[in-house]
Amino acid sequence: MTHSTAETATSSDLGELALAIVFEDLRARVSKAELSEAEAKTLVEEALQRFPPERHPDLHAIVAG
Repeated sequence: MTHSTAETATSSDLGELALAIVFEDLRARVSKAELSEAEAKTLVEEALQRFPPERHPDLHAIVAG
């Protein structure tokens, strides 16, 4: 069975969803003082190293703002 494009999430879509979940988790941890903003930023920067900008420009654009 073949799924149409509308029914199939792209890797970019899944990456954006994962990033949104991580951002919400980091925000919650910062608001509860479990993590500083600087620590959260460092974690995001380290995670992005696993996703080269030339292969994942959308993710880098989202993080850049």
